[in-house]
Amino acid sequence: MEGLLSLSRCMQNPLSITTVDLSEMATDIANSLADDYPKREVQIQIAAGLFVQGDSDLLQTAMEHLIGNAWKFTSKTKGAKITVAQLSQNGQTCYTISDNGVGFDMSHKDMLFRPFYSLHSPGEYEDSGVGLALVKRIIARHGGEIWAKGEVGRGATIYFTLAGQQGKNSY
Repeated sequence: MEGLLSLSRCMQNPLSITTVDLSEMATDIANSLADDYPKREVQIQIAAGLFVQGDSDLLQTAMEHLIGNAWKFTSKTKGAKITVAQLSQNGQTCYTISDNGVGFDMSHKDMLFRPFYSLHSPGEYEDSGVGLALVKRIIARHGGEIWAKGEVGRGATIYFTLAGQQGKNSY
């Protein structure tokens, strides 16, 4: 039920666009996860200077889900690594969250962002089934796109763009 409410709420309120430091946001989220799971050993690399124009609250929700998924799906991986970065693709700045966790079969990539769909067996990972669907809506509200690449047993990378984020991305 909570997931449905989150999906609904993300579309209702007007966007409050400000400059958002995704690097700081990602660091705070990673630190919180490390505090919540002190026995986990995860190498986390977060690029500096990832400033974007967007709604801070919605982007916080998106980043929590994206980094949380990377954290969750590396939970059974020795030498777990999570990377938050940016790259330029066709003149558009693209943000990435990568991990070396369980990954996924690319033949199912179109299902990743559907609500209440999981690529993993029930009970294998705690999952509400709305996280990536919610992230997709948040990115769409910002005029961006989201997609994923993965390989079973080798990890996954989520890519997203936001409208108006072009070229070198620092303010």
